[in-house]
Amino acid sequence: MAAAVPIDPLCRILTVQRSVLGTWWSMRLCDPFWRVYLNEQPGAEMLHPGGVHRLVPGRIHLMPAWIAYTGRCRDPVEQLYVHADLADWGRGIFTAPVALPPDPAMCDTLRGLMGAAAWSASGRLRMRSFVLAALARAVEQLPGEAQDALLSGLAGDDPVSSLRRFVEEHLTEDLDLRRLSAACGLSPRHLGELFRARTGRTPMAYVRERRVAHAA
Repeated sequence: MAAAVPIDPLCRILTVQRSVLGTWWSMRLCDPFWRVYLNEQPGAEMLHPGGVHRLVPGRIHLMPAWIAYTGRCRDPVEQLYVHADLADWGRGIFTAPVALPPDPAMCDTLRGLMGAAAWSASGRLRMRSFVLAALARAVEQLPGEAQDALLSGLAGDDPVSSLRRFVEEHLTEDLDLRRLSAACGLSPRHLGELFRARTGRTPMAYVRERRVAHAA
């Protein structure tokens, strides 16, 4: 049997902004997209189910999707941030914010991509490359078993991965369980049971999630 062809994670850049946070920044967040933060001063942090994550200045921080956060800030802080839709990638594996090791060159790259530069033809590709490079650094910090689980989820012959890819390619079309199961080569019942066991939700709930995320 031929080796499975891995499915690369999708990466759609939604927002690229520079802003100044203040004490007003007390936001409750739980979204279907990832956040990349670079703060230039101390004073901001993210509360999450596992504790408190301080946004140390001069470091790249990743906020995985689907985790409940509350952001708070005690002093004015300049923040560079990116929102990226990764189509459910890493869900259940990344369960807390990630601070990447100090890397001044990486921080300078993000600074250079702020503003109009992020939305030029080359800038869009460079920003996507930046986010994927940051994700790769985050993956390197995971335990070995978590990296293995992430890799298995990218396998081209995995029905759940195949369904996710099919949904992304046909999101604007009529999708029902019969069509999804046919695309994966499984019966509707088998697909429903497998998808629920692997992800904790039904295939149709996933379709609705992805439509909401795409609309964002």
